[in-house]
Parts: sequence; C-alpha cells; structure tokens
Amino acid sequence: MVRKHNKENDHSTVVPYDQKMSAPLDTKQIAETVLELNITRKNVQIYPLGHEQVRQSIEKTYQTLLKTLAIHTELSLGIAKNSLMIGDSLLDPDNAVFKEFAKALSLRGIASLTFEKGVGKDTLLEFLCAISKRPSEVSAAGGIEKILLMASLPKISIRTIDYSQFYLTEEEQTIREATKRKSEDDDIIWQDFISHFLSGTLSQSGEDVSVDDIDPLSPMQFANALNSGQIGNVTALDTYDRIVSKHLRYTSSRRKGSDEGDASKFTDLNILLQELSPELRRQFLSVTFNRCDTRGNIPETETFLRGMAQKFVVDMLQQANEEGKEISPSLLSLVHKITNIEGAQPGRSILDSTLSPYEPSRKKLQHLFKREDHESFIVPEYDALLQQVTETSQLDPETTFPLEEYLETMSSSHLDIQIVRVIIAFLEMDIDSSEYEDYAEQLLASVPSLLLSGAFSILLIIAETFDRHQKEKPELGTRSSAESALKRLKDPELITKVIRVVNKMQASVDSDAYKFLLVLGAKIVPETVAVLAGRETAVENDPLYRVLDHFRKETIVEVKKRLDDTRTHIVNNLLLLLQEMEAKEAADSVRPILDHPDSIVKMQALKTFLHFENLEAIPYLRKAIQSTNNNISSRAIKWAGQYKIQDVVTDLISKIKRIAVFRSDLHLNKNIFTALGQIGDSSAVEHLEKLKVRSFPLYRKDLISMRKELFESLEGYPYKTIIPLIKAGYRSKDNEIRIVCQRIRKKNEIHSQT
Repeated sequence: MVRKHNKENDHSTVVPYDQKMSAPLDTKQIAETVLELNITRKNVQIYPLGHEQVRQSIEKTYQTLLKTLAIHTELSLGIAKNSLMIGDSLLDPDNAVFKEFAKALSLRGIASLTFEKGVGKDTLLEFLCAISKRPSEVSAAGGIEKILLMASLPKISIRTIDYSQFYLTEEEQTIREATKRKSEDDDIIWQDFISHFLSGTLSQSGEDVSVDDIDPLSPMQFANALNSGQIGNVTALDTYDRIVSKHLRYTSSRRKGSDEGDASKFTDLNILLQELSPELRRQFLSVTFNRCDTRGNIPETETFLRGMAQKFVVDMLQQANEEGKEISPSLLSLVHKITNIEGAQPGRSILDSTLSPYEPSRKKLQHLFKREDHESFIVPEYDALLQQVTETSQLDPETTFPLEEYLETMSSSHLDIQIVRVIIAFLEMDIDSSEYEDYAEQLLASVPSLLLSGAFSILLIIAETFDRHQKEKPELGTRSSAESALKRLKDPELITKVIRVVNKMQASVDSDAYKFLLVLGAKIVPETVAVLAGRETAVENDPLYRVLDHFRKETIVEVKKRLDDTRTHIVNNLLLLLQEMEAKEAADSVRPILDHPDSIVKMQALKTFLHFENLEAIPYLRKAIQSTNNNISSRAIKWAGQYKIQDVVTDLISKIKRIAVFRSDLHLNKNIFTALGQIGDSSAVEHLEKLKVRSFPLYRKDLISMRKELFESLEGYPYKTIIPLIKAGYRSKDNEIRIVCQRIRKKNEIHSQT
C-alpha cells in the first residue's frame, strides 16, 4: 500500500499514467534527468551546500528537468526495489545509475516520486538534500513524508509505503504453522519475526496475498517503520515476545551438544536492534531479558544469548540492573558459562575481560554495572600510577601533534582534491559505462574550482586518465565515455578559463600547468595568442611562449589572422610573438607593417625583419639611424649592433658627434661605439684612430665615460687591427682604460695559444 504526500490533497488519487503525459514518452530525456538528479544527490552528500560544485550541479539538473517538463506536464517515477518505472514501463533494469537512484529512494520509504511543471530550482535542491540524509536520520525526524511536509515543497510529491495497511487475516493460524515449519527448517529468527508480524497476508483492495508472495522488509526498513510509528510498537513487541518464547521452547535439536552459537543466524535481528531508537531498543531488550531469565540456564537460552551481539547482552544485563530486576542464579550461571572465565577461547567471550576477574555472583555483577562504584574495582597501586602519569606527563615539542599542518588539510581546496582523487580511483575500477559517465561528470564539474586553486597537478591527472582510458578500457562504451569526457575538457570556454589562470601566474607557472596545457592540444592556440596579444606590457621569456612552440604552425596562422588589428599594443605584441617563434615564413604578412603610420609598430616590424635576417630591413634601418627622433635613432643604432648589420657601419660612423654640444651627444657616441664593436668591422678602426671628440668642461665626466666605452668596444674587432689603439690606451692617464687594454691583450694571447 502506498500513500501520496501532497499538502493540498491528503487522499490518494489514482490517474492512469498515459492520461497525465501530454506527449509520447521520451525515455532518453527522462534517463538524462534521472542521471542528473542522481549526480546532484551525491554531490549534496559530498560537498557543503554553498560549494561551487553543488551550485553548478543543481543548475544543470534543473535545466534538464525543465526540458523534460516542457515535453510532459509532469514526471512520475515509480520505485520497485532497485528499479525505476514510468507508468507500466520499466526503465533499463541493468542501468547502474537507475538502480542507485531507485535504491536511495526505496531506503527512505519512497514508492513513487512526481515532479510537476513549475517546480523551482531551490525547491528541487531542498528535496535532493532531504533524500540525501541517512535513513537513520530520516527515521529520527519522523520519516521522509514528515520531512517533506515540514519543508513545504510545491510541485514535488511522493508516495510512501504505508505499513499501517499490513494486518492479520483469518489465515493467521495456518500461516503461523507454516512459518513455524519454515523456521524449524532454516532457524533464522529474523525471517520468523517478519513472517509472524505480517502474518503472511498483505491486504490491498480486499485481496489476500500468500506469504510466499511477500518480499520481507530489510532490518533497516523495519526499524525505520518502527521508529517512525508506521508500525505499532505494542503489536511489534507482542510478536517479538512470542517469537523469543517460541525459540526458547522449540530450538532445533540440531543445536544440542554444540558449544558454539551460530551468531550468523541472528545477524538481521542484531541489525534491527542496532537501528532501533534507544527507547525502543530498551523495550526489546527488556522482553528478551524477561524470557531468558524465566527459562534460565538451558541449551536453548544459551544458543539465543550466544547469537545476540555482545554489546546487546551487556546492555540487557545493565538495563535489568538499573531497573532493579532480580537476576536468577540460573541466568547468572549461564553468563558465567558463556564468558568461560576459567579458560576463555580467543574471541569467544561475550563480556571478554569485563567479568573474568570477578566471582559470577549477582551482587558483584550488579556493582560492576554501576558506574559510580567503578573506583572500587581499581587497585590502589594502579590508581597511584595513573595519578602520577597524569601529574608528571609533559608534551615533547618534537612529538607534539602538528596541528597547523593538519588544519591545512581541512581547507576547502584540499578537500576538493582529495575527493577528486577518490573519484579517479573509482574510474580505475572495473565499472560499466553508465557508472563511468556518472563519475566522469563529477570530475568535469570539479574542474572550475580546481582551476581557481591552481591545482594543475590533479587537473593533469584527470586529463591523462581520460586520455589513457579512451585507449585502454576494455568496454567500448567506457572508452567512448572517456573520449567524450576528454573532448569536454578541451571545450573552448574551459580552455579560456585555463589560459586566463595561467596568464595571471606568469613566471610562477609550474611544470604541471605547462604539461596540462600541452595535453589540451592545439585548441589552446587561439585563446593563448589572444591573451599574449592583449597584454599592455609584454613579458620576456613567458612560459606561454614555450607552450606555443609545440603548436608552431597553428600559432603562426593565428597571429597572421590578427595582424590587421588597429590597436597598437596588440600588433606590437603579435610581432614580438613572431620573433619568439622565429617565424621567417610570416615575412610577407609583416612587410606592410614596415610602413605603418604608428612609429612604435613600424619599429617593431623593422626589428622583426632584422630578427628574420631579411635584407629588406636594411634601407629601413638606415633611415631609422638617420632619424632626427632620438628615440628612433637610438633604437636603430642598438639593433644595428645587436644583429651585426655591417651594411650600416658607414651610417653609424657618420652619426658620431665630433663636437659634443649637448650631453646627449656624448651618450649617442657611446651607443655608436658599442654597436660598432658588436659588428666588429675592421673598416671602422681607422676612423676611430683619427677620432677626436671635444666637449665643454661641464661634461668632463661624460666625456671620460665615452672614451672608456670606446676602448671597451675594441674587444669585438680583430686584434691585429686594434694594436695601435691598444698601445695608445697603455699611454692613457686613465687607469681604468689601461686596465681594459691589458685585459684585451691578455685575452688575445690566450686565444692565440689555444
């Protein structure tokens, strides 16, 4: 029996499913909706509500649900064990995601789920949070129906299993006897308990159902029903009392003579006791004690107690003591026997060492269970030792717990990485394609937050994992899922985010970030070029240049497409990029820029041609050297020396100022001497020998500095051509000039010897 939860309508309304649907069934869209619902449900369990992962996940799930509700007026899912149904149609029973989502709903007592058109995103998230609670939490809160009713979620309704509709029929006695025989066959107390409680008949619409057709509830489901009040406690306790009594009277003779209780037969009963609320557990244990104490020390009682979990036996005795009940000598004797005080075998004692030091008398057993009398069992010597340790113990700084270190591991970014590592481990397992796709979706959703924290090492692992799996996974569907995930990792929008993060890092880019960009492939080129071109100031030796080196052809094509940009700094940066790429094949695209109206762009184009060793640059270089614009002229002189352009030696010599009227004239001469020395053309030496530069006394220091630079530049010429100038330097009154000449001579001697 199921009951629909809807605050506007408490009674059940049955409407044929095909009348609710406004369009033919779109199972593909519905399947995608279920997939997204399950992903968000698991994300809610893993991440806090404010986490970026949850925000993105619920947004995608909501949009998917809206698409479904745009086709159908409502989406209703039936839950049957681990399966999902749409009307009379069963969704793919082998789909792991469907099974997982169905099981999650079933464990929380949901028999059907309906989403109506107009449901809100916040409402959907609140519902998924509710079904993400542990079943025990749901039970403690009064059941899923009560939780959703208090949350008031419009446009979402459920039907839950109504245990109150389970009742006994006239066949009770017949079924009990059948159950008794069944119990005697398999001796499993849990099945016996459930069978007696349901009495073999579940009545719906007045029809009787045989016990053979009943699918027994799990211990957790039954405990949840008891805790939430869906099953009457009085009826359950009465049934339990009769079952315990029956087992103590009619335990199979096969157990007689056996020293070992078969605890595995009581597993479900122990689970039931564990999942019950504390108050209900006390009532069940009280019934157990009453029956065991009445029967006393007999084999059947021993078998029953051995089957119960140790902690429940101890709790039962403690509870009896607290309630002031008399514990019979025969039961105490049985406890003594079970604990095997005089030679307990490892793992066999229920109370372990708790009872072994003491006489198994009722008086001492009662004192033992009284917490306030615990000190009376601590010997004075041991108590003194504990006191001494407490008073004298000090923390060793070297062994103190590294709190700061471990606090760092609790940060949001660190936890994200650990969760991702777990998901990757799941992907490495032998899972089907639907599960793989589910986990891959979670990994892809985590990428933005990993990017923000700069976790490129884990991003690299994700990319390499998908790349490896698309080649190595045995199942075709899984390989396809891995291939699809890798393609999504290379999505242009995501690549844009990656490049922007790396751009901010600049010189601090680590090797993992570099490798991750390479894994993304040539698709990174357009955005990387755009970022480098858009900078206000170029960065030398930028790591992004190294990345583009791996995609040289694609990069040059992309740069050439952008050279007609009207923004000066962008064209300037693009030319710098061509220089870094040594892209001589791009000369045809650069040539028009040599006549660009902007002097900065024009000069950068000139430098690009010089970098390409293109002879067409020489006329433009001569013109720039002779420019009246000191900035242009100085740059041209510097490049002439840097690129060793011999064709402009005459132009440089003609530019030397023999009479320095201004301080800038002396600085200009220094730059020319440096450039000539870099070129090293011996034809310039004779001009330097005859050179005499005059200046005002006011610029004496600048004049001395210029002369020093002249002798420093001699190192670039053939030594034989500069011997007269070296000798003149030895005669100089300036000690620094003499030292420079000595260094050049010694360097030449060493060179000659080698």
